[in-house]
Amino acid sequence: MFLKYCMPLAIFLGYGLCENEKNISRQLNGTVTGNQTLARADGPYLVTSDLIVPENATLTIEPGAILNFVPSVGIRVRGSFHAKGTPSQRITFRAVPCGETSFCNKTDGALFYSHGIRLVDGSSYSNGRLQLQYNGRWGTVCNDWSSWDLRDTHVACRHLGFLGGKRYYYDPGSGPVMMKTVGCKGTEKSLWDCSYRWIMSNQYSCAHSRDVGIECDTLLPYLAEIFYWKGIYFELTNSSEMKGSSCLEHVDIENALEGVNAVKNAPDLLHVMINGSAFGLNIKELAKPLAVIDSSILGPKLAGVNIENSCGDVVIENVTVQNARFGGGLIYKRLAVNFCSVIPEKASFPLLLNAAGNHHLVDCSKKEMTKKEICILKIFRASPGRKISMYLRIINGSGFELNITDASTDIKTQLHRITSDYNGRTFKTGSTSILELSFYSKGRVYATYVFRGGLNLEKISTSNNYGSGYAFELGDTSINIESSSSFGNGKDGFYVENQGGER
Repeated sequence: MFLKYCMPLAIFLGYGLCENEKNISRQLNGTVTGNQTLARADGPYLVTSDLIVPENATLTIEPGAILNFVPSVGIRVRGSFHAKGTPSQRITFRAVPCGETSFCNKTDGALFYSHGIRLVDGSSYSNGRLQLQYNGRWGTVCNDWSSWDLRDTHVACRHLGFLGGKRYYYDPGSGPVMMKTVGCKGTEKSLWDCSYRWIMSNQYSCAHSRDVGIECDTLLPYLAEIFYWKGIYFELTNSSEMKGSSCLEHVDIENALEGVNAVKNAPDLLHVMINGSAFGLNIKELAKPLAVIDSSILGPKLAGVNIENSCGDVVIENVTVQNARFGGGLIYKRLAVNFCSVIPEKASFPLLLNAAGNHHLVDCSKKEMTKKEICILKIFRASPGRKISMYLRIINGSGFELNITDASTDIKTQLHRITSDYNGRTFKTGSTSILELSFYSKGRVYATYVFRGGLNLEKISTSNNYGSGYAFELGDTSINIESSSSFGNGKDGFYVENQGGER
């Protein structure tokens, strides 16, 4: 069983609390077996190591339950995970900082600095005199003629491993002086990438009274160790298409490294609030439809919502994303799927495909082909009562043929025969319930085509985010935005780019 409390032998729900820990939390960790339920009456719970929900297992959280997590601990889901609260009894997942639990080693933040750079003699790990290491020696940086500014501070802080800088000041020190007249643009990752004057061999060209001191903001690796819990991670499995269903409804997620993180398959988010996390909602290679409705992502350090979608409609409705400190509000990127590997029966629309070849032309009817020959036949079917059409947006190459056929009746109708004559053109096919594609290649070809579908946004608000309010890379996927707003963001309110680089 996966429930463990203070006394090693007391593993039954409702027992085993040490006398001096009553009214605190029941300790919980390990791997779920079978179907397990965490009841509100038996909590609140203290999770002291990762909770793992393997395939063929189900973890259910009852309405009103509270789960407290020690830093760097989270939930990993490969099976089914049901967290379905109610408006009056929301489920809470929250971090317990190191200062509130003994299940955490207090660590010096300076141990998390990048190699070869450090802050010394400060009041905390986030401020102090800036020093660089060269050939085993540490030295200061000189702010001569007030050349150092906030752009240099941001770069130095990122070099250290922080997300950004707050301020700079004079902080006299001793020893070697490494460089002066630093001129960063503000986008560099390291001070070594900026312009500067190397003065280690001429120590008299700058007095230590001008040594640079800085204060930085958010050392994420350190906070992941002593403050944030990991969040809920829906993992990709070898049999992900058979993966059990999961749900998140009327749930509060507080102070997580990644509130909800998923690969391929993610549950719908209904009435979910993610507050004070490093990342809010982070989904990669989404392969199935997703809905995020009546939810809020508040105060993330980085992006509020980041979705990379390879297949499936995304609906985001009545969602607020605000106060992202170092990232954008809502970032959406459409990913292309390789035509050779896509399985039509498992695909959902919209679907963005790439086809490329450098092989010998063959006939699909051949029973045997050499390794250098290629013939691909795919049949896509719309859902009942629906139709599909195809948009070709990039065609380039020679020695290839793409046949597009309406296969909705017993007598098939060829709609288009695409060859190099179409290079540089874009066009849309007619609509049908069954579309058959056959691709032959004996030369070099690259084509991108889209089964039309879209991203639907309604009643979305992004505000006071460091980056753009909305950033889309769509690859010709349609986007529908209604009754939405963007204000007070550091960059564009709306930024749209297709995969051809057009804006």
